[in-house]
Amino acid sequence: MQNVAYVVGGGLTMSTAFRSDFPGGLSLAELCVESIQSLRVAEKTGLHERSKRLINSLLILLEKRGSFNLEELIEHLMTSGNPELEELSRQLSNEFSNCLGKRVAKLIDHLDENDTPTQDSAEMILALHQEDSSDEHIVGFITTNYDTLLERALKKRNLEPDFGFDHGQADANNLPLLKLHGSIDWRSGVPVKRLEAAYVNDAEPPLWIGPRRVKQARDYPFNGIWAKARELLARADVIRVIGASLYASDWHICQLLFLTARLDSLGEKKIELINRTRGCDRLVEAYPLLPLVPVYEDDEVIRYFCSLPKEAKIEEEHREQIRGRFGGSSNPVDLWLQAKVFSLSSVENDDLLSILG
Repeated sequence: MQNVAYVVGGGLTMSTAFRSDFPGGLSLAELCVESIQSLRVAEKTGLHERSKRLINSLLILLEKRGSFNLEELIEHLMTSGNPELEELSRQLSNEFSNCLGKRVAKLIDHLDENDTPTQDSAEMILALHQEDSSDEHIVGFITTNYDTLLERALKKRNLEPDFGFDHGQADANNLPLLKLHGSIDWRSGVPVKRLEAAYVNDAEPPLWIGPRRVKQARDYPFNGIWAKARELLARADVIRVIGASLYASDWHICQLLFLTARLDSLGEKKIELINRTRGCDRLVEAYPLLPLVPVYEDDEVIRYFCSLPKEAKIEEEHREQIRGRFGGSSNPVDLWLQAKVFSLSSVENDDLLSILG
């Protein structure tokens, strides 16, 4: 039995939106546009003329480029030394929180209206681990996501999230859910106050490490959460990174992975990357000292593609073609989940297939 820890980024949320045919967008680019457009209403924001001109310039840039790095923008504004621009960065961060909260609330309503396990990628992962035939034991989730989809999935599978700051009694139904950057439903308090709804547009901002390139975790509760994340990764035989780009703004997560690998004296841990081919290749090239395994080199994924019906099958001697499957338009998390279901179905688990589709 292998212990598995999941490091989850926005790609898992996008996968759920994709699988459930959610009509609203949840990409960072869409949220970025919506956040800036809402700031354009001067009567609402009370911003200075310089900030208004900057917002108009950003919208023109978005029309030309389609997107830009919101975290880097907020970082530059916050560290500009100009009080007007610093205030703009806070306004933009708050608008991003509001826009994200509204979209997530709509997605959760959409999932509840069309309630099947197969549409929620996080719930599918948990269902796979709860099967008796699984040879993997999930030890918990570490996530950079601000949304509450993982909490919903845990409750759907009769599990309770342990956020790392609820100092209650240990329970077999508790599973660590360590939100490194906080959550849209957290509010300041000791212990942290959690809202009942996925999104509430109140005056108090969320307790989070907002979208910035440099993320610090010196204060409660984040210092404790990040320490527990180190402990969680140390317990894992397999660290599965899903939908996390590990770009410069995620360097703190890379540090956790490097530290975990360095303390693995036997060299037995592996870090599986569930991402598109280009993203996997970039990380393998950037971090040669980490024991990274791209999804297209995973044994279960290879067996799955080599066992498909004739028209879709990839022959063993042409297994490099699997790289192309994960580089195309298909959702990489969806392809990986199909391979995991196939792996369990090989032990004739018909109930699992009926649940997961």
